[in-house]
Amino acid sequence: MLKKFNYLIKMISKRNKLRIGIIEKYLSIFYLEIKLNYIYLSYGFNLTESKNNTSWIYHLVKEERWALYL
Repeated sequence: MLKKFNYLIKMISKRNKLRIGIIEKYLSIFYLEIKLNYIYLSYGFNLTESKNNTSWIYHLVKEERWALYL
C-alpha cells in the first residue's frame, strides 16, 4: 500500500496534466478496491464467487444504488 502511495506522490509532483489524469483514474480504482475490501471484511462476503458462481463484486456494482454510490 505504501509503495502505491509513494509512486502516486512522485507522479503528482511532476505536475503533468496527462499523468494527473491517469492518477485520478488510478486513485478511483484504488479507492473502490479499499471500499470493497471494507464491505468484504464488514459483512463477510465471499470475494471469489456468489450463489451463481459469479463474482459478487459484479452483482454489487450492477445494482443501481451501488453504482450511484460508488
